[in-house]
Amino acid sequence: MDYAIVGGGVSGLYTAWRLLDDDPTRTVVVLEASDRIGGRLLTWNPAGENAGLRAELGGMRFFPQQEMVTAVINRIGLTAQRIPFYTTGPGLIWSLRGNRCAAGDIECASSRYALEDGERDKSPADLVNGVIEAVLKDNGVTEVPTTRKGWDELKPKLTYRGRPLWTVGYWNLLYDKLSPEAYRYIVDAFGYYTTSLNWNAAEAFQALSLDFTTDPAYETLAKGFDQIPRTLAEKVRGLDGDIRTDTPVRGFEAQSDGSVLLKCGPAGDVHARNVVLCLPRRSLELLDPSESFDLHTDERLRALVSSVRPYPAFKLFLLHEQRWWEQYGFNGVRIEHGRSVTDMPIRQTYYLRPDACEQGTCPEYGLVMASYDDSTAVDFWRGLEQPDSEVARNDAGMAAKMAQVFAGFTGLALDSAEAPPFDPPPVLHEAPEAMIDHARRQLARLHGIPVEQVPQPLFGAYADWSLDPFGGGWNFWEPQANPQEVMPAVRRPLPEANLYIAGEAYSGVQGWVEGALTTAEKVLQDGFKLEPPDWLNGVYLGW
Repeated sequence: MDYAIVGGGVSGLYTAWRLLDDDPTRTVVVLEASDRIGGRLLTWNPAGENAGLRAELGGMRFFPQQEMVTAVINRIGLTAQRIPFYTTGPGLIWSLRGNRCAAGDIECASSRYALEDGERDKSPADLVNGVIEAVLKDNGVTEVPTTRKGWDELKPKLTYRGRPLWTVGYWNLLYDKLSPEAYRYIVDAFGYYTTSLNWNAAEAFQALSLDFTTDPAYETLAKGFDQIPRTLAEKVRGLDGDIRTDTPVRGFEAQSDGSVLLKCGPAGDVHARNVVLCLPRRSLELLDPSESFDLHTDERLRALVSSVRPYPAFKLFLLHEQRWWEQYGFNGVRIEHGRSVTDMPIRQTYYLRPDACEQGTCPEYGLVMASYDDSTAVDFWRGLEQPDSEVARNDAGMAAKMAQVFAGFTGLALDSAEAPPFDPPPVLHEAPEAMIDHARRQLARLHGIPVEQVPQPLFGAYADWSLDPFGGGWNFWEPQANPQEVMPAVRRPLPEANLYIAGEAYSGVQGWVEGALTTAEKVLQDGFKLEPPDWLNGVYLGW
């Protein structure tokens, strides 16, 4: 075997496709431990993939400034599926410290916090940008970079109180620059805990400046964001590539000639001249120790792998026959789409309706992403999950329930050729009654209505990405880790072996498909000496 790719997520499938597209005579196999491809991209289409109603259980969006993912989407024939992904809209709500405000009403929201002089009447983004600008000014920099390349050129030069900025924790820095109340305001109103935690300050500056404070024009794909890995898989198979699901790699051993023997248990070992591990940190930690790769005894390898930290992420979707929330926007303004934010455990709530609604009349049903949360909020919902035995029993009947929902929406018979297959993946579970009840109570508070006016859903489903083998929804660089040095080192952790690592975790765009793709392309160009294709001309790949 010429190439073995471990991991059937975006980076793995992209790597396989590029290798075969460049030279169809190569022998390439993708080894995926689960029974599905896609990794942390997973779409549930409750009324079928042509209905325009999507529950994105994992990654869900991109924006055009992310050049790599945009180029790949266009190249593999998904351009026509590009549609807006709404985060703003009329009637949206901020519910902070028991006070409901119109989303974006800074005077209302900030009044709930004992802010100090210079902090009042500012948005969370204003406060974060103010901190970034102040640190850059102390370094003699007057303009904040607007591109990833610009940030990569600047970050190694930045210092804070005599230390390289990459050695500083972002939470520590925020507490130096802002009052405790301003910090709490940022955490609450951003809707994420992890973006304000103690990760690498230099990387936090770049991510928050480019991804979170500028409110980019997000996009998604009409049939689901997992069309990216699904389409890549089709192309790999069309080039005679081999994709093997249900084939977990337990560990590996580098050979004297640089090749690698992958130990796959009952599925049979795979010997390849070149191997790419398209895995996040937790999946790497789960590999059996070997003479070549032992994170327990090899301090250098352990430092490389632990240079990033995975963060828990959780999503809860409720499917409703009627979009009840539309009439309960702030001050009676009708909600169309977008997200509301609260400091309650649901944290972020997204309102989802069929795409036809954007053009005019449409069906009455809809989805509410009742909770999109991270970090400590995940613990709240995990406490409402059922024991493993009950989860397994409920999941066994989930496919039938989802099929019944589809039939009810579309009028198609369950055995219709147009009916999609319902085979829920292991990460997707039916939401238990207690979880739905808590969500309904918090949704009622968010919208300022009695809980009785929040109807029971037709179906509730959740995805918890903190579980093995993912370990988290995304990864962030640790303070003290210098990504400029670590990224190239972790991409080829064993210099004597033809073994490489790619994926979102050890990238310059963590938490995004862009990061997964850029690291894969770096392996292809730097490790396997592939020439960049014309359609990637000028795309910046990072360190």
